Amino acid sequence: FGQGTYQLTDRLSVTGGLRYTWDERVLNQAAAVIVDTEVKYGQLTWMANAKYDFTDDIAGYARVATGYKSGGFSPRGSSTSFGPEKATSYELGMKSEFFDHRIRFNLAGFYTVYRDMQVDQFEAGTAGATSVTMNAGKADYTGIEAEILARITPDLTLSANAGYVDR
Repeated sequence: FGQGTYQLTDRLSVTGGLRYTWDERVLNQAAAVIVDTEVKYGQLTWMANAKYDFTDDIAGYARVATGYKSGGFSPRGSSTSFGPEKATSYELGMKSEFFDHRIRFNLAGFYTVYRDMQVDQFEAGTAGATSVTMNAGKADYTGIEAEILARITPDLTLSANAGYVDR
C-alpha cells in the first residue's frame, strides 16, 4: 500500500494511492462431501482525491476509489466457490467548521458500483437449508450523508447524523 498527497496551490491538494492485495484460499474438507481445493486471487486497487479549501473553515472534495473483496468457498452448499467482488465509488462532499470550531457540518453524496457482488443465499437440500455465499452480479448504490456537531459548552456536545441510501 502506498499513498501520497501533493499540494498544487495554497488551497488545492491532490492525493493518490495504490494497493495490491494477494489472497490464497485453501479448503480441505473431509466430512459430508470431500473437497480439497485452492484458489488464488490478486487485485490492484487505487484511489484519487482532490480537495479544495474555499476558506479556512470550508473545504470541498471529490474522490474516486476502487475496492476489492476476495473470493472464497461455501463448503456447505452445492456450489463450493465464489469469485471476488469489486467496487468503484465516487464521492463529492464538503467539510466545514464555524464559530471558532464549535459547529461542524459535513455533507457527502456518493455513488458506488459493485461488480460480482457477494451475497448470502439460502439453499434447500435433503438435509435442510443452508446459507451459501455466491456472486450475484452488478449493484448500484446512491446515497447522501450529513453530519452536524455542536459544542454547546466544554462539557456538552450535541451531534446528529443522517443518511439515505438507494440501491
